[in-house]
Amino acid sequence: MTNAEKFESAYASFAPRPDDNQDGIPYYAASAGLRAAWGLEFYNTQNHVVHQAACYCAKLEKGERYAMALSTIQGLAERASAPPGPYLEWDHSLPPQEPTEGDARAEFVRQFKEKFPGKRSNSKFANEYWAKLKDKAMEIVREKYVLYKAKYDKKSDAVEKRNQIRRDEWQEKADKISAFKSAVNAIVQAG
Repeated sequence: MTNAEKFESAYASFAPRPDDNQDGIPYYAASAGLRAAWGLEFYNTQNHVVHQAACYCAKLEKGERYAMALSTIQGLAERASAPPGPYLEWDHSLPPQEPTEGDARAEFVRQFKEKFPGKRSNSKFANEYWAKLKDKAMEIVREKYVLYKAKYDKKSDAVEKRNQIRRDEWQEKADKISAFKSAVNAIVQAG
């Protein structure tokens, strides 16, 4: 028995319930026919497609119904395309650089101006003071680098996780569309 014959048989044998809307009975019969022809799995997973096909073919003549339903899902499958690529988020901040002696000198100058507000940071006194505190300034800069690097890595990881979630959602949508197209192709080939 072909799918068209299954459809027409289920359409003809549909028995409406007493509380069914009289205007909707052709649609209900067409839905029952499509469920019989295309299978319950397709009916459950692609219900919106079956609904649209049933609406188009419900009030047509006997020989035209199944052909209209088939052309409807073929058209929907042809128009279905992969969703636009996922919107990815980018972190535009630069990764921290290993601290240099220049960074240590800048930190020293900042602290020197806090401690000695009236003195110049390039005076003989400041240079002598720098010679004593050079290692300590370098240590402070390295500690700040480690903290900033950890913060940068945490932020980068969070961005990458959000991007991966978006990629996975996109892939799931693309897989659903691909499954729909292959199911429609199987129905069309079955006749």
